[in-house]
Amino acid sequence: PLLELPPAGCLKVQASLLPRHRGAARINAAIIEGDTHTGISFMQMEAGLDTGPVYSTVTTPIGAQETAEELEARLGILAAETVVDCMVGVVRERPQATPQPETGSTYAGKLTKKDGLLDWTQPAATIARRVRGLQTWPKTHTFLPTAKGTRRVQITKVCVSQASPKARPTPGEVLQAYDSAWLVACGEGTLEICRAALD
Repeated sequence: PLLELPPAGCLKVQASLLPRHRGAARINAAIIEGDTHTGISFMQMEAGLDTGPVYSTVTTPIGAQETAEELEARLGILAAETVVDCMVGVVRERPQATPQPETGSTYAGKLTKKDGLLDWTQPAATIARRVRGLQTWPKTHTFLPTAKGTRRVQITKVCVSQASPKARPTPGEVLQAYDSAWLVACGEGTLEICRAALD
């Protein structure tokens, strides 16, 4: 009943290119899954979760090193710059919204702290996207054995390394430790950890 109260229905600004990444963690998912573009969808709300028809979309590229926090800020500005024209157009002109196809639809559920645990058997590029996508929350982490027991290490900045170890290392093995970075073996390739802290 609430959705039917406004004369033009209830409108929503969704920070994804629907039907891709319906749900809560849409900005994080776009980075983690390696999307090259994302954007804003202006949609009509209905009972389903982000399943309503779409009036218009605005697309923007995702930077190669862009974090979820940076992308969220850009999408917020993009939405602010375009939402008024869209709303006025919907109210005055009553255009026909386009139903979302089910083909290509994905769901980005709520994040939990467990989502931040890194899996070193994955490729280095996949892990790097996860670090960027979860930088704000829950942030990524791993566990490091020390003389005082296993410690949780929070990782907030990484980059894919071009180093090629001669032997076949174990995923998660620290290959080199510099003053400013660690070089860690992954399931495919190596990752340079540039910023980390013990919890």
